[in-house]
Amino acid sequence: MNELTEILSNRMEDLNKIISKCKKSLANPPKGTLRAVIIKGKARYYYRANTTDRTGKYLNSRRMITAVRLAQRDYYQTVLMTAISELEKGTYYLKFYRLSGDNGNYSFKVTPSTVSIKTL
Repeated sequence: MNELTEILSNRMEDLNKIISKCKKSLANPPKGTLRAVIIKGKARYYYRANTTDRTGKYLNSRRMITAVRLAQRDYYQTVLMTAISELEKGTYYLKFYRLSGDNGNYSFKVTPSTVSIKTL
């Protein structure tokens, strides 16, 4: 049981570092959305200032940094939400392990809406 709590604690430390990095990267996110299209085998990127704009403004190679920043913003938002969710579940499990204190066998079932623990 100690090995499992140590693994969970280490993972939670890693998740806290990931969350901090994502929050730092999202401190000043660019506005708008990115639209990527493949035309004649080449990727073309368009910047959309608002979501009602269907096509957007073409981003040439000199403005590619805008496309990269928009894509990174979306990536960091997804990673942040996933890391927070995993951290919440890990906190729950770690708290349960520490409170149980015995060496019993437990079965965990995690679904998107519930967490159930059964004694074997």
